[in-house]
Amino acid sequence: MIDLSSILLNIAPVVYLLQVSAGFTLIVVGILLFIVYYLQEKERIAKTKKRLRHFYSNLISEVSLCETDEEREEVLAQPYVQSIITKELSKGLGRKVLIKELVKSKDSLTGDAAQNLRWLYEKLSLDKDSFKRFSSKKWHVKASGIQQLAEMGQAKYLVKIYRDTNSKNAFVRTEAQIAVVKLTGFKGLRFLNIVTHPITQWQQLCLIDQLKETDIDSEKIKAWLLSTNETVVQFALRLIEVYKCHDLHDEAIACLEHKSAGIRIQALRAIKEVAIDASFNWLWPHFNRSTKQEQLLLVEIFAELATVESIRFLKSLHEFADETIQRKASELLTTMNIETANKSEQPLTYLLSPLQKQVV
Repeated sequence: MIDLSSILLNIAPVVYLLQVSAGFTLIVVGILLFIVYYLQEKERIAKTKKRLRHFYSNLISEVSLCETDEEREEVLAQPYVQSIITKELSKGLGRKVLIKELVKSKDSLTGDAAQNLRWLYEKLSLDKDSFKRFSSKKWHVKASGIQQLAEMGQAKYLVKIYRDTNSKNAFVRTEAQIAVVKLTGFKGLRFLNIVTHPITQWQQLCLIDQLKETDIDSEKIKAWLLSTNETVVQFALRLIEVYKCHDLHDEAIACLEHKSAGIRIQALRAIKEVAIDASFNWLWPHFNRSTKQEQLLLVEIFAELATVESIRFLKSLHEFADETIQRKASELLTTMNIETANKSEQPLTYLLSPLQKQVV
């Protein structure tokens, strides 16, 4: 008699394996179909973007050259432009590509041409698209929205953008800070009064790049030098350096007493740009208690001052303990065509250690 139960037990594993294989095959086929669809869709979008950029390039060129409101309206009234507005700007991709092209083009234009692109941006209500991105909870989308609004001069969103100048997200915060300065100049730096997060060196350079020298307010810079945020103090000193704020000379000198080495170094860079003959009397007492990097900066400042006292000081450094400092002072003196080994002149000894004084 045939034992059916044993036969079924032998067949069951084979059936199970066939089912698993079939399921796996379906999954692989599904993945391959998805990849094919994805690549085709990606290629289709790329071709669409290329076509749109060609259309938009012509539109942007024509609008940028207009001189009056009537000319701008005439450009928009052209059949091909109306076709673009009807067919392409009714779709998200079409609007997204045009915004990108406008932002890129405006960044390289100034004057009336730039204002014409801003007019087109507002006329087509593209600012609403950028504001929608700005309102996103995704940080990278929000940051790009801020960038678009700032580049296209949308000051009407300034208050909302300002709220993000102290955002927890570094990328959003950076774009917001740059945006408010781009839109309002030096006045936009008022966020320095409330910012609690560090301002990176790169951020500082980007902010300065947006400023105009005529906007500088020394009183505000003086207040930022007292900030509890060390990077704000560094940035204020950088402003003194870049814009040569001679009226803040004494305040920069005072920063040499700061506990932060970074602030002291930036203070010396600022002092180098605004130093006067009398600066030497304020600076030399700091030399022996300064770090090596600070001492090298002080040596450069003394060489640029080129006063009798500063030159004598540089000569005295041929006995200094650190060879790098000795060599730096010697190089600068040589550049200034001054004899470094003038034995007939008594070197200054008030900055030397007791042991060095005995040698002298």
